[in-house]
Amino acid sequence: MRSIQTIINRNHYWHLPLAYLCLAYIAAFFIYSECTLHLLGLWTDWPTGEYSHGLLVLLVSMYLIWEQRKSIRREIPSTNYFALVILIFSHTMWFAATLVDVLLIQILSLLFTLAAISWALLGTPVFRLIFYQFFLLIFALPVWFPLQYPLQTLTTHAVHFLLSVADIPVYKSGYFLNLPNGTFEVAPGCSGLRYFLVALYIGFLLAFIYYRSNAKKLIVLTISILLAITANILRVFSVVVFGYLTDMQHHLVHSHQNLGWFIFAIIITPLIYIASRYSDMQNRQDSA
Repeated sequence: MRSIQTIINRNHYWHLPLAYLCLAYIAAFFIYSECTLHLLGLWTDWPTGEYSHGLLVLLVSMYLIWEQRKSIRREIPSTNYFALVILIFSHTMWFAATLVDVLLIQILSLLFTLAAISWALLGTPVFRLIFYQFFLLIFALPVWFPLQYPLQTLTTHAVHFLLSVADIPVYKSGYFLNLPNGTFEVAPGCSGLRYFLVALYIGFLLAFIYYRSNAKKLIVLTISILLAITANILRVFSVVVFGYLTDMQHHLVHSHQNLGWFIFAIIITPLIYIASRYSDMQNRQDSA
């Protein structure tokens, strides 16, 4: 009887904080409307967008929070005033970025603001349970563009090496691969940044869901990154080979996005299976 009364009391404590949280979120999205619309534009650019996985990242984070609802409701929400300091700093950062028209800083400020609002209204015990879900949202934000050119360079050199091994005559000039019957440019869009981000996100997700050991988490993340880079190199290499063998007439020469995702799925699926099969939770269940 006492435990039932405790549950009722805990549920009662949640009504007002959740109402305040919804109102605060609505106000934040209104104030940061330019950032919100920009993100929606990036997330809905499905054919060629580097961040077209953004909506999926958002939905998965919301689902993970929903999955933890029982653990969250065991806590009693409380106000954290230190988070208000972070909220003020984040909003100040957004205001300064708005004045100088730096959209990237504005978008980061939106994420920090939403996290600070949640922390301030729900308290540290609750926010600790949902922090990782907020962290995963970073993979949906356009903050990864500095990685594009290193990945572009790596892909160009790797494909050039594979073509040489395959005894296909090729001359590399910058990001251009010159063949006897045509020239391919490894453009920034061919860097594989989208595959890199999705693989890194999947790696963090697998580490969060299946593992408690930091060493195993690091191994999963490293393998995810290597598989993403490999998938993109194979995609570009395949396109160049098809172009060379068909005298630049193969349809993949002009449209190869689906090929990239097909190769990526083939490579990443075994990792997902192995991570789930040999997870720490699975080991605990087997020993029990």
